[in-house]
Amino acid sequence: MNKLRDNYWVNSGVFAISQRLSIPLFGLASFLVLIRTLSEEEMGIWVIFLSITTILEVARNGLLKAAIVKSYQENKEHRPDLLYASFTLNLVYTLITTSLLLLLSSVIAAFYNSTELIQLFWWYTISAICFCLFTHAEYWYQADMKFKNVFILYFVKQGSFLLCISINAIIVNTPILLNNLVIYQIVSLVLALLSSIGFYIDHFKLRVLLSRPRLLELWSFGRFGFFTNVSNSALTSADHLLLGGLLSKTSVAIYNAAARITNVFIIPSVAIADILYPKAVQGNIKQGTEKVKDLYEKAVGATLLPMIPVFVFLQLFPAFTIKLLAGERYIDAVPVLRISSISIFILPFLKQYGTVVNTLNKPQLNFYFVLALAVVNIGLNYIFISKFGLLGAATATLLSYCIGLIGCQIILKKLANISTLKVLSSSFIFFKMSLNFFSKGIMKT
Repeated sequence: MNKLRDNYWVNSGVFAISQRLSIPLFGLASFLVLIRTLSEEEMGIWVIFLSITTILEVARNGLLKAAIVKSYQENKEHRPDLLYASFTLNLVYTLITTSLLLLLSSVIAAFYNSTELIQLFWWYTISAICFCLFTHAEYWYQADMKFKNVFILYFVKQGSFLLCISINAIIVNTPILLNNLVIYQIVSLVLALLSSIGFYIDHFKLRVLLSRPRLLELWSFGRFGFFTNVSNSALTSADHLLLGGLLSKTSVAIYNAAARITNVFIIPSVAIADILYPKAVQGNIKQGTEKVKDLYEKAVGATLLPMIPVFVFLQLFPAFTIKLLAGERYIDAVPVLRISSISIFILPFLKQYGTVVNTLNKPQLNFYFVLALAVVNIGLNYIFISKFGLLGAATATLLSYCIGLIGCQIILKKLANISTLKVLSSSFIFFKMSLNFFSKGIMKT
């Protein structure tokens, strides 16, 4: 029992998966409240706002997260300098992106025929500053492999936002204004920051000088992650953003109902990527690419296993799932769910691909790959949405993922001799282990 408690993968996995579970589950709960209180058009505006601001936050992750983890693990003597350099880069990024967003707000609002977006972007500037502080604590905890602290941060943030909208919609029983949703985001971030106040007290002292080498080190590695994540956001958000411009804000709300459900089931692959990266960096330093290959094949194999019953259920009962989670108004999302649910078998390969190439010090390769895939996805979505509407968006996105799957497996084979068959073999081994585990449990009872 003590060995299990002290095991890195068990301890890290519990909190990393709990954190990743809390994000979409709280998000799903918030979605259930909002989708029943907002009109279809209001829901579409909110989804467009989230899609745009999420691109900025995902790009921040790409710029800083992997670079901080890598520098933290490889340069222990420079950690104090790294702390201040990473915070400075984070703050500068926040100021630049929020300024650009405000400058472009009128253009974006005109494209989507929604003046409400301008007000939302102004409120977002406050939220972005809070998020800068939030992510700095998160990245540092991640680098130090303190996944429990990361879990607490997200639990407080997501939970308090859900609490705010629930009080507004259920207890106070008044209409939820879109501006208020951003205010609730700010409140939830402030509460999450209070939960990490110990981090800032322990680590931050007044300091004027910055370490130029650490800044350059973070930028040198993180710039590829930044552009990769911008491309990745274009890959994952193109369907929503183009639907809003080419069709209507209501179509975005309907499409998002199916996408939300699918996203819940890719949690394991994202959580495993979080705990795999620092371990893969250590493994690459000590044992080389063979260790990275082994970690990738087992991680993806383990992730694929639980996807099978999920996929079968979604294919057999899509209407029931949509009615249960989104309501009768969103029944048009059923065929979209049937198509998008196929991607839960593909995304684990793509998620862990980035982990491997970053570990092998080839972030530029990840960038070019994701950029090419994003361009393909935007092109396909534009063509398919123009011709087929909602189903066109789902089909184009799935087709892009299939192209990405083939491409990333070819690259990984050349880089680390990673085998797709070994991944499937690992999944089968985990399946047999699961059967043995449950059969022994049943026999004991």
